[in-house]
Amino acid sequence: MKWRLIRDGKAAAFVNMGIDEAILDAVAAKSSRPTLRLYGWNPSAVSIGRFQALNEAADVAACRREGVDVVRRISGGGSVFHSRSGEVTYSLVLREEHLPTRDMISSFEYLLGGVAGALRSLGLAAEFAPINDLVVNGKKISGSAQVRRSGAVLQHGTVLLDMDKELAFDLLKVPALKTEGKSLHAPADRVTTIKAEGVSVGLARLRQTLEWSFSKALGAEFALGKLTGDEVTASRMYAERRYSDPSWTGSR
Repeated sequence: MKWRLIRDGKAAAFVNMGIDEAILDAVAAKSSRPTLRLYGWNPSAVSIGRFQALNEAADVAACRREGVDVVRRISGGGSVFHSRSGEVTYSLVLREEHLPTRDMISSFEYLLGGVAGALRSLGLAAEFAPINDLVVNGKKISGSAQVRRSGAVLQHGTVLLDMDKELAFDLLKVPALKTEGKSLHAPADRVTTIKAEGVSVGLARLRQTLEWSFSKALGAEFALGKLTGDEVTASRMYAERRYSDPSWTGSR
């Protein structure tokens, strides 16, 4: 299947989310091909899931103090810290009929196959952890979220190269995990990065590895492309009228 590949740079959170939603609309309308987009964040950001309460998901005052954007996604899932220097973010947009199954968990596993393959090629034993994560040595290294609209699917997620855990978990409100032994593990202890696992790779090489692996996992033939005029217009509208709107960010 022929896919469009968009190699984006770093952008503000409200811009990134506007672009992802505009592509979802276009693929739903069949005016654009299935699309893989790779991008980054500047400044760093916290994104929260569509159904989360803002003040239960993020420390908004701390984010403001640190110059970190806060944005609400249209996809579900929990709050995520997006480093401007330590991650590659991907979005995949395709029609539901191109999935081998419409089951939610199975579709996460299928679409995460490209990330898993990239990590394995770097020597990391990445495993799928339902519902929507990849783990290495039992620790989360990639999370994802999904939304469906008019027969199209948007899945976007992070691949963690490096992370300032102290900063991230000062900004995120993530509950501690109770183990069977009743001891408490800090949320930061449940997360790892490519660097923490002893692999030295730069962002550029990680992007190239992801492109190769997604092509293999999805049976996709990528053609380098860019947003259409309609997508640019829609992305700006979403960025300004939805993702920059405090009433959207604070809604639940």
